[in-house]
Parts: sequence; structure tokens; C-alpha cells
Amino acid sequence: MIGTTLGGYRIIEQVGMGGMATVYKAYHAAMDRYVAVKVLPAHFAQDPTFTMRFQREARLIANLEHRHILPVYDYGEQDNVTYLVMRYLDAGTLADRIRKGPLPLAEAADYLEQVASALDYAHGRDIVHRDVKPSNILIDETGGAFVSDFGIARMVGGTSDLTGSGLIGTPTYMAPELGHGVEADALSDQYALGVMLYEMVIGRVPFAAETPVAVLYMHMHSPLPLPHKIRPGLPEAIEAPILKALAKDPADRFPSCEAVAGGFRQAVGVLPVEVVEHAEAIEEAPLPTPRTAIPSFDTIPEAALDSAKSDVSGVPAARRKIIARVVAPALIGVGLLFVTVIVLGLSRAWPIFGPGPPAIEEEPAITEEPAITEMVPEETPAGDMETETPSIAVTPRPDGPLLFEDDFSAETAIAQPLFSEDWMTFSYFADGGRLTGSRPDYVLPVLYDEQSLGDFHVEFDLQAPLAMPGSTYGFLFRSEGAADGRLDWYYALGLHPLEESVSLAAWQHPDWVVDERTRLPSGVLKVAGRNHVRMEALGGQFRVFVNELFVADFADDTLTEPGIFGLFISPGPEAQPSNADFVDFDNLRVYTPAE
Repeated sequence: MIGTTLGGYRIIEQVGMGGMATVYKAYHAAMDRYVAVKVLPAHFAQDPTFTMRFQREARLIANLEHRHILPVYDYGEQDNVTYLVMRYLDAGTLADRIRKGPLPLAEAADYLEQVASALDYAHGRDIVHRDVKPSNILIDETGGAFVSDFGIARMVGGTSDLTGSGLIGTPTYMAPELGHGVEADALSDQYALGVMLYEMVIGRVPFAAETPVAVLYMHMHSPLPLPHKIRPGLPEAIEAPILKALAKDPADRFPSCEAVAGGFRQAVGVLPVEVVEHAEAIEEAPLPTPRTAIPSFDTIPEAALDSAKSDVSGVPAARRKIIARVVAPALIGVGLLFVTVIVLGLSRAWPIFGPGPPAIEEEPAITEEPAITEMVPEETPAGDMETETPSIAVTPRPDGPLLFEDDFSAETAIAQPLFSEDWMTFSYFADGGRLTGSRPDYVLPVLYDEQSLGDFHVEFDLQAPLAMPGSTYGFLFRSEGAADGRLDWYYALGLHPLEESVSLAAWQHPDWVVDERTRLPSGVLKVAGRNHVRMEALGGQFRVFVNELFVADFADDTLTEPGIFGLFISPGPEAQPSNADFVDFDNLRVYTPAE
């Protein structure tokens, strides 16, 4: 790209790169000035709807004329290269400034007011930024702030899943309601502004984790780390406007971005000059990196058992230990929580209940600067076994005749609801069937009772766009029911997206008798994407493949008799009717092993 000319702008050097575009410094001879040319990825041009969307959004942002919005001079397309031309600022960004440490409160208030006025100006013209963050705020040598990248996220939103999960924006600054499928608006921009204010005052963002979906999940469900707990000397008056801007319910936020700035300025105005103008005047505490732990599936306290029993009259509550470890959430990825649930199965109910993991705990790790949360394993509980992913290449065994198939189409209608909608529901959609569970810490199965399997090969597609900590999804087999509506035994092949592992567990009422797990190499299991799962069950040998890679070879002969099979979801402990967990299944096929 260096040395080429786009629409009269000669590219001189690359000055920046992000997830949505690459920025170059260019020279425009006709106007005798330097400009910034933002080039969008070439593959966007392959989308037939992109050109129209790009031109529409470019015209809108080119008409934004505000002293704190980086002006767009021109836009165009040339040789499948789509670009925007903007004012060139030979300066840094607010992100560069924050890396040096927390800002003095007066300086933070100045930047906040400038950015807030720009956002409210755009909101008044029905334009939402969608990606407010410090790296999109340019700072000139006089301290002037300029908001850039208006409309960029919108332009590429129909083409690229920027978070890897169907959402548009940067999860670190993303409002909780966006994870529930709510359209971005002025209030979600305000939340991002609040995160930026938190970062300016504290020196770090409120939530950090290893994957984008994990961060968004924390915005949705984790309590905000209080600023005064991180900087003990921070005046209480400063905390109030930050907390209001970061309210998880949009209705509890300020009416506008400028109201955020006004509230913060008012709080700053009553403080001593030395506190306002010097960041070091505020007592510092070590900055903790928030780390949400994925709990182990182990025996929960008796009080919780009693509570679970009281919730389900006449249903035995058995202990549940489907293997997990304490790790920082590893996600992406993110889907919509406003969904209807899928249940496939029998005409009669098969409640398989077992109290599961304890509540999620936050374990702050002390560090001197913001850091990505590490995956921290916990000692494997007694009786559990963890194995390493096999490193040898293994070819799937040949399949015999097809025994069973479900493509989850509404026309097929093989799947039928098992339980009431209080616990699980069923829906069809374009890409398969969606199984949703709102009963936390219980295995919620969907069974097919027309076929009994002993030795078999099975394959299916599975996607958990917004997996919850402690959740497990998978295939249940060699099971049989008792007269009281309880499954007395079964195997469960479970996928644990957040810890990137696969497990095999055997249940024999009233307890789990086998728990084996294999941790997968990073990236094999698409945390928020679609995964192709295959298992070959021959006697007591169970070979598992994920996305065409051999990942586990379990051996166990606890259950050898043929039995019915199905799919299941075991929601994490935070699941509830208003916050249901869900998983999408598709292309379920069962074969006899080839001779």
C-alpha cells in the first residue's frame, strides 16, 4: 500500500492498525496537506451489501461538524479498496495518555466534557458511535480531544463479527444490554464513556479477561469493582457519577453524556486543588486484575442441597460432579440471550437433577498494571482424572449405515419439549435447534426414546454463543429411565467452552462414579463459534474428535448395556429464568460402526 495513490491521496506510511481498519498517513497534492486515510479490510468489498452500507454511513459521518469530532474529508473505493479520508493529527490518543497512569481529576474532567459534547451532538442526529474507547479519542498538542471512527463499526457490522460473536464493538467498553441483543443506542455509548472515565481515574478498565466474550459476560453479570477499593484515597463524591454511568440497567444511567460530564465536573469542583490537579495526591493501592473463577463441579453445601430439594417437590436432588477447574473465563464470544429454548425428546419427562457448582467467586490477583487474566488451574478433586490432549494423529473409524438423523428443522419436528417452560423450552431457527435451560446447576436432558444404542458413532454441531461459567453441553447415552421419572444411569459426553475441555462422566444413582476430563489445546474448541463434535463408542472405549481433531480417548466399562440417547444442557449457577443459558445443536447423525 505504501507508495500507491487512492483517489489522489498518496500513501506515505502506516501509522496505525486496528480490528476494523488500517490507518495511513497520506499527502493530497491538490490541497497541499497531509491527511489520514483509513483503509477497511479488502474482504468487506466481497459483501454485496457492504458498498451501499459504506456509502450511506460515510455520508452521515462526513456531515458531522463538531469541534471535537475528527472531520471526514472524503471517502471512496478503488480496486476493491474502501477508504475514508480524515484530518491528520500528529499526536497520540487518550489510550496513550492513560498508559502513563491515572489522570489528574481536572484533566479527566476536561477530556470527558469534550468527548461527551461530541457524542451528544451525534446522538442528536440519530448517530450512535458503537465503539467509544480511549484509542478512538485523538489528543492534540493543546489537549484538545477529537472523537474518531464514528460509523466504522456500523459500516462493517453486517460483514464481520468484531467480537467473534455477532456483536459489534469492543467488549471491554461494551454495555451489558448489548449482550442481551439490545440495539446500540445513546445509553450504550454513555456506558462506554463511563468505562473510559473509570479508566482515566483508576488507570485500568473495570473488567479484564482472556477472551472478549468473557469480558462482556463480566459487564453483564459481575459487580463493578468499586473505584475507592482500588484507589483508597479517591473522594466518595467522584465515585457517584462513575457508578451511575456504569449502571447495568440503562434506565438508571444519566439522561445524556453531557450530564455524565456535568456530574463529574460538579464532584471535582468541591475538592481541594491539590487533589484535583495532581493524580499522585490520591493514595494508590495495587491495581487488581479482576478474575472470575469457573468453579469446580463438586459437592455443594448442604444448605444449598436443601434449597434445591425444596424447589422441586418429589424430585431427588443428587450430587453433581461433572469435571471442571477454576480458570478465568475463556470465551468469545457472545450471542443473544433473548431466545426461546430448545428441547428435543420424549413425550414424558425425564428429570435428571443434581446440584452443581458453588457460586462464582472473584479472586483478585495483585499486579502493578492492567494484565490479561491467566487461566489458573485448581487441584483436581479426588476421584477425578485429567488427561492431556493426545498428540498423535488419529483417523476417525469408518462409519456404517446411518441409524438416526435430526436436522432440527421445524418440518421434521422430531424434537418435543420435555419440561415446562419454567425450566426449558424449544425453538427452531435457521441454523438448527436451540436448547435453553434456566434451571441452574441441573442436567437438563432431551432424549430420543425410539432408538437404543450400544456401540455407535455420533456427530453433531454445537455452538454456545454466550456460555456461562460452570455450564456444560453435550451428548447423553446408554441411559435408561426409572418408574419415578429419574434416569438411574447414563454417560455424559460434556464440552466445557469456558475452560476449553471435554469430559466423560458416568452417573449411577445417586452419584457420579466416573469423571474424566481432557483439556484441549488453545483454539481447538471455538468458544463462541460452531464446533463439530464426533464420538466413537465401542464397548468401553470412547474416542472424541472436535473440529476434525482427535482430542480424547476415554476408557471406562461402567455402563455397557445399550440405552437411549439425547442432548443436554447443564446451565451454570447464575442461570435463571431472566438470564437463561442456551446452546445450539445441528446436524445430529448416529451411525453403526463399520465392520
